Amino acid sequence: MLNIPEYEEGKKYLVVAGCSFTAPTNKWPEGNIPNDGTSNSWGEHAADELDMVCINAAFSGVGNNMIMRQVLYTLSRMFDMEYPTSAITVGVMWSGYDRTEIYKHDWEPKIGAKGVPFQPRRPIKDSNGEWIPFNPATVSYIEEQLDSKTPFIKFNPKAREYVEIGKSIYFKTWANEVQRIIHSLQCVMGIQEFLINRNIKYFFHRYVEDCFSEQSEVYQDPEISWISNLINWEKFIPSGEFEWCYENTKTKFIEETRLGWDRKHNIMHPTVLQHKKYAEEMVVPFIKNL
Repeated sequence: MLNIPEYEEGKKYLVVAGCSFTAPTNKWPEGNIPNDGTSNSWGEHAADELDMVCINAAFSGVGNNMIMRQVLYTLSRMFDMEYPTSAITVGVMWSGYDRTEIYKHDWEPKIGAKGVPFQPRRPIKDSNGEWIPFNPATVSYIEEQLDSKTPFIKFNPKAREYVEIGKSIYFKTWANEVQRIIHSLQCVMGIQEFLINRNIKYFFHRYVEDCFSEQSEVYQDPEISWISNLINWEKFIPSGEFEWCYENTKTKFIEETRLGWDRKHNIMHPTVLQHKKYAEEMVVPFIKNL
């Protein structure tokens, strides 16, 4: 469960939510390992610069529905702990449209990776139970490895259940792009209106540029523009963190090959130093102008 400290009068708190670009990171590149063992995503760095306390509610690999719940659940607990809304600022880094999840119930597809127990998407404990995230890239990759005669990694056959459920969710209920975009925009709208109603300062941004870009042609589609036009896009930091770090830092991204992701399937994430630079040059000035 997320650790929320007791409120201290006079302190300011930065609540951040999102996917792996926001979650406390343990993906340290060599030479960037902090000495004190603390996590260092953009949220922690921004809070340090502003002398705030960071409450990081993010989870790796999640979609926008779960990100919305991250915010609501964290704030509901803070209200129960008698945090004044004037002490809170919320920063949400929205994720990809194609991510979704199902409620876990009693399903737990344990699989093996080179003898190490592993779940393709570990159930994530949420406010009211456990949820298993799905995205088409993970589902496709696991299926590819299961069907391969020379797999990069040998998954337990139980992983086939994860693949079939994922394909069922994605192709039967999640394959339509308009539906996925509208669903995500509803999450943005819900959080936007909730925070406005509670008089809480907030800002949004995106982990990559092609998510939540009001300039995108698809947002001009009448099926989507009606809800897109209700969003206050001035509350978005004007660049995706991935693109900003790529263009403005000389540090290479972390290239991970863990748990079956070979060189053709690198997962690219900012380093600690990139998070810090992005926080200092983009996030902190934006918060100061709220």
